[in-house]
Amino acid sequence: MRNRLDVFLSTLNLVFVLIGYQFMTIIFSGYMNMDDEGMSQIVTIPYRALSVFIPVLIIFRNLKEKYKMGTIVKVLWFYWGLLLLRFFVDFFVKDNTQVLPSTVMKSFLFMGPMTLVPMFAVQKSVRFINMDKLFKWTYYIASISVIIIFIKQNLGFGGGTYERMQASVALGSLGTGQLGLIALIMSFSVLYNEKYSNRFEKLFAIFILVVGLIIMFRSGSRGPLFVLICLFAMYLFGRIKSKFAALLLVTIVAFLGYWLYEYILDILGYFSPMLSARIIAAAGNQLETRSEFYEEAIRLFIENPFTGGAFAHYNDGGMMYTHNAFLDSLMQLGVIGLILIYIYLKPISSTIQFFKTNDNRLWLGLFLSQSLISTMLSSSFYNSYEISILIVLLYTLPIARNVNRQKHKIGSYNI
Repeated sequence: MRNRLDVFLSTLNLVFVLIGYQFMTIIFSGYMNMDDEGMSQIVTIPYRALSVFIPVLIIFRNLKEKYKMGTIVKVLWFYWGLLLLRFFVDFFVKDNTQVLPSTVMKSFLFMGPMTLVPMFAVQKSVRFINMDKLFKWTYYIASISVIIIFIKQNLGFGGGTYERMQASVALGSLGTGQLGLIALIMSFSVLYNEKYSNRFEKLFAIFILVVGLIIMFRSGSRGPLFVLICLFAMYLFGRIKSKFAALLLVTIVAFLGYWLYEYILDILGYFSPMLSARIIAAAGNQLETRSEFYEEAIRLFIENPFTGGAFAHYNDGGMMYTHNAFLDSLMQLGVIGLILIYIYLKPISSTIQFFKTNDNRLWLGLFLSQSLISTMLSSSFYNSYEISILIVLLYTLPIARNVNRQKHKIGSYNI
């Protein structure tokens, strides 16, 4: 009985991390006005509380569990220690009055209870996580979510409009686009996995892939499209044996994309005029606000190369990230922040290897990779809680004690 409950809680914890928030906001948007921020918080706050309670319960139930930590997990914990120290110095030692206390508390709650607590829970309960169920639950919930959006927004398969679609205020247009990308990744994983040979399963996966792609386009977010292009490049490097041949093919595809740029935008403009317009705006150097963040982050790093200059950009009582995780890291920690490069490149390298070996963890690597790449354009490392949690899962699972390989279907341990 205890093992069954532990398996359920440990797997559910990760479902919450991967797809729970998106699904919850979409489901309740049909019964409440989730486009109103106050109404949306009636749902999101209790959900956040539940998503913290479950990993806390898991930790207390598995306090005696001990597993070896891979190098990347040790580096990750070390990096988080430095990040929290930077946060503590900025807001409790320097007494930063530029930021409202409510903003500071919100950031701390997001990093602590929303990231580090589930991260530790995964590390303590990793042997109970049923990877097969985790994949199915995530895939089916993502599928249901995009189908609801597809029907509710009356998208159809025709042309789009000059509006950025969002499932709700709580999710936003970027979150909606990322959800479409998640559905695309999960359905691709079904098509790629030889285990799913049923014709209906394949046809349903193709349908979800197309719906996810449409939602990603209609959201008008450039980030998910860029991430998709990067994932395609990773696929080529993984499937083509020769690295030179893979690099050559990626270069040719990039050249063709540049040469056919206007034609591609015309086609994209039919499905999503807003996305096409925003890409043109970006090409026209209309990203002045982000450029200012980049320049400020570089300035703070140059002025404080060994200790970092600030945790974030501060203005009008709030704080903002740089929209680039590496620049954020240099601004926060100085040269030691470069260890984030290792934390990012290791999972991406593993995912490419999963393509080569047809490993069952491929979907997990793709999910993690899309989150990593996204933080180079939007969001930040410390706001993307799924990154740290999935790294712990991916690199603790193979070396955990008494792991039943067949039950958890984790494939090769050589990562």
